Amino acid sequence: MPVPQAVVDQGTNYHLVTTVTKSFDAPRAGASGAVRRVTKHFHCYLELYFQAKHSQLIRGYCDGKGIDRRRDTGEMCVENQTAPVALSAGGFYGARSATAADIVYHHMRRKWGGAQGAGPIIGLGPHHCAAQAIVQPDGYQYEVSYYYDVDAYLFYHVYPSR
Repeated sequence: MPVPQAVVDQGTNYHLVTTVTKSFDAPRAGASGAVRRVTKHFHCYLELYFQAKHSQLIRGYCDGKGIDRRRDTGEMCVENQTAPVALSAGGFYGARSATAADIVYHHMRRKWGGAQGAGPIIGLGPHHCAAQAIVQPDGYQYEVSYYYDVDAYLFYHVYPSR
């Protein structure tokens, strides 16, 4: 499936780290009443502009590539990896992507579990997950939004809990 134009339009401030695939039972049965198995793909993009507030590594990466970034400082992540490794599926942000995908997955499941009307339960387009104040099981806090178009294209930045 091609990447939606709204995602492409985000430009170089978003780095695709990995795609997380989740298979699960659909929250409501199909027309036959049988439980359906569903597979969803969560394309995980790190928001470089915002992550630079929380990472010396990302600041250097942005500066080296001429990517605009935040100049202020917040709680700092310590990746202990080079940028190419940290930004890969097996690196620091690959692990954070799995958590960000879980946040979006649970957000979608809550929507699916709500009142069911005609039409799609999760509309196409942008959605926001208010998870920033919640420390996740990996010890980090996240700001996550996503664009839904059959697949979920999620955008996140992360910082250590205070």
